Amino acid sequence: MRRRSFEDVAPEEVWIYLRLSALRVKSLSIASQDTVSRGALERVGLPLPPAGQVLDDIESASNPHKEREKFESLVVAIREGRCRYIACRDQDRLLRHTTEMDRVLDAAADAGNQLLIIYGMGGQIDTSSPEDRSTARGRAAEARGEMEKKSARQKENNEERAAQGLPHFAGRVFGYRLNDATGSYDQIPREVEALKWAHEYLLAAGTYTGVARKWNADGVLNSKGGLWKREAVRRAVLHPALAGLRPYQQTSILWKTKSKTVPPFELDEKDLVQGNWNPIITVPEWRNLKLNLLSTRSGGGNHIKYLGGGVYFCGRCPEPDGDPHLSKAGRLGTQHTTGTLKKRGRRRQYFCQDTGHMYVYAESIDDYVRQSVKLALTNPTIFRRIFREIDSRAGVNVAELERKLSQLESLLTEVEKSYFGGDMTRTNYLASKSENKSKSDAIEAALKEAERERGERNRLVSMEKIASRFDVAPIETQRYAVKECFGRIVVFPTEGDPSRPPESYVKIYLHGGAEFKPWEYTVAAMEAQTESQGGEPVTWRQVTDPDGRVLGVEEVGPGEEGA
Repeated sequence: MRRRSFEDVAPEEVWIYLRLSALRVKSLSIASQDTVSRGALERVGLPLPPAGQVLDDIESASNPHKEREKFESLVVAIREGRCRYIACRDQDRLLRHTTEMDRVLDAAADAGNQLLIIYGMGGQIDTSSPEDRSTARGRAAEARGEMEKKSARQKENNEERAAQGLPHFAGRVFGYRLNDATGSYDQIPREVEALKWAHEYLLAAGTYTGVARKWNADGVLNSKGGLWKREAVRRAVLHPALAGLRPYQQTSILWKTKSKTVPPFELDEKDLVQGNWNPIITVPEWRNLKLNLLSTRSGGGNHIKYLGGGVYFCGRCPEPDGDPHLSKAGRLGTQHTTGTLKKRGRRRQYFCQDTGHMYVYAESIDDYVRQSVKLALTNPTIFRRIFREIDSRAGVNVAELERKLSQLESLLTEVEKSYFGGDMTRTNYLASKSENKSKSDAIEAALKEAERERGERNRLVSMEKIASRFDVAPIETQRYAVKECFGRIVVFPTEGDPSRPPESYVKIYLHGGAEFKPWEYTVAAMEAQTESQGGEPVTWRQVTDPDGRVLGVEEVGPGEEGA
């Protein structure tokens, strides 16, 4: 190899090539490569280049579909003669394909074969030497062969881990920590509680942003130790690992110039296998979360648009074990019909995603449910049936009860001092302690009841406020009212007749399981019910909204007959 003199080399002609490694801490990887490369330059007597000359920020150079922008700029600099010396830790930091070595050698030939590649781990390539060029091609082929062998070993290892149900090495799933002894997942109680709260909140018309705000406020950090954002929450609450599932292999969609990783929850269930760790939720619950959280949002964000998306149930789906009116399985999704505005227009539909049992137009169903909610909130008979009537007597004096409880605690302390000091017999001590406990339990029960009644009063006030502005309330508020008033709304197919009245194919149930039939609350029905119960006769009148739609009936008070 022809020896070179480096006395007149300009620093701008010297380049250091660094590449990130996905398997190492990035800052350490870059620092190590930079130190070794600079040491190699000093060893041969080359000047150090300007800071930040080249940094390839792609974590893997093995994927031919990824565009290596910094590598391309290096090839251009070699061809133009601006780069005559390259220092890198080893050849695999610079090149991973034989075709890339050919491109570097061709670019060097265009510039007169003045390129010198110096490896920090030992050795160098002088492109002016045919022997060195041949050696460079051979080393590139060897590196490619080793990479392919390593890839085969990793695939075999991944297949074996999948067969055993072990999780992937890549990243930590929120809610779990990797157990080094077993190679499987252990649950993290605090994160499990946060996930369960998030699932209930999202199914109750919450948003991913709301979850992120709550978790950040509570100090619940993401799996990387940072704050939550909307998309990270979406991936965390829908991850199949929560149901004890794992992808069979790391799946990605290869595009022309880059690869895009598919979120695990977007994989088909056929691509998932059972893991060997304890799940946080069941597989049916995970399917239900996907059905509701992926079908009730608009394509441009997570803003809720529809009253019944994820709230109504399919009447054809089999009911699971347990209380059928509290089940979360078989909820309906939403979509628009095909067609253009010029022809028949686009209409919103509710449909059963599980089996395609039905597709029904949404407008008439939503109108019927809204009228039923307003009837429930404005009709005193229904309101009292749905929400327990709170006694209007004067509230309990909580401060007085707390004062008495404090006195009893002080008295118990004095009794214990007397007994253990020898001033009281065991019989008297046990009798005093028992009496004190009975009084304390009674006061604590009264305080608990007062707290419960205060919560009920707040709930009633909240629902009364919703009733007064229901038509103009946000969709989230309307959905909240639907969930508070009714335990389950079941939609059946229209049997090919979309003009049928919704009450013939929509069943509404109260939280206790009884069916709610709005047409029973007419003036005639209420008068008959009052007469059958005996007592003073009561006059009822019909209640309508500004559009003339019947909301229900209400009792006419004294002096209101002519109103």
